[in-house]
Amino acid sequence: MAGGPIIAVPMPQHSHAQLTIYDPSGRRVATLVDEVRDAGPNEVMWNGTNDSGNPLATGVYFYRLNVRNEVITKKPLLLK
Repeated sequence: MAGGPIIAVPMPQHSHAQLTIYDPSGRRVATLVDEVRDAGPNEVMWNGTNDSGNPLATGVYFYRLNVRNEVITKKPLLLK
């Protein structure tokens, strides 16, 4: 994954979505999406950096996707 993991952002309807990346200790490292998105499948590529643009170490991170009243948490693997 040269550019980083691609994260699916399923949108059941036109609404606000927030997609946040956390490190293994639970600290927020990046917010990738915090906006209104159109209904349907959406994809977001994470380039492996934090909110300041600094590259993060290879490893397992967690993302939390909040869409309306639903929260999805998964573990993308960042490879360099």
